[in-house]
Amino acid sequence: IDMHQLLKSSMRQRPDYLIVGEVRGVEAEVLFQAMATGHPGLSTIHADSIAAVIDRLSTPPIELPLSVLQNLDLIIFLEKIKREGKFFRKLAKIVEVEGFDAKEKELKVNDVIVWDPATDEFVKHESFILSQISKTHATDASVILEEIMRRANILKWMSESKIARFDEVSKIINMYYVHPNAVFDLMKK
Repeated sequence: IDMHQLLKSSMRQRPDYLIVGEVRGVEAEVLFQAMATGHPGLSTIHADSIAAVIDRLSTPPIELPLSVLQNLDLIIFLEKIKREGKFFRKLAKIVEVEGFDAKEKELKVNDVIVWDPATDEFVKHESFILSQISKTHATDASVILEEIMRRANILKWMSESKIARFDEVSKIINMYYVHPNAVFDLMKK
C-alpha cells in the first residue's frame, strides 16, 4: 500500500486530523483536497523559503495547481543550528498564508514570528489568522491569545515533566477539553 492509497482510505474513516510525515508525491493531492473540504492537515516538506515551498508543491512529482495552496494556513520553517558544539533544530519563522493572488500567481503571506539569531529572540508581528479567528468567534483577539498561552503552558509543563507517550499526552489533552481545571491542578503537583 502506498501513501496515496493510504490517505485515500483514511478519508473514508472521517478523520479529525490528517497527519502525513512528509509529502513527496501524489499523496499531496489527497491531503490538499481534504484540507479544501475542512479537514485539518499537518505535514512536512523540505524547503527553505516560501518560493521553495511553492516550487516543490507545484512541480513534478507533486504538481498541485497553485490555487490549492491557499488551503495552507501556516508554514513553519526550522533551521539546524550549531551552538556550543551541539546541533539542534530551531524555529526560524512562522508564516501565515493569507490567500492566493491568482493574477500574480503567488501566495499572499505574513511573517508572524521570526527568530533573530543575533539576539536569540523571536520578533512577533500582527497575526492575520488570529484576527480572522477573532472575527469568526466574535471575541477579542486577546481572549484567544490567552487561551493559546494556556495551551502553550500545558505543553511546556508536559515537556518539562517528560510526558511524551501517546496515551499520556492524549489523556491530558482530552482532560483539558472536558475539565481544564483538572489539568491545572495536575500542573501544580
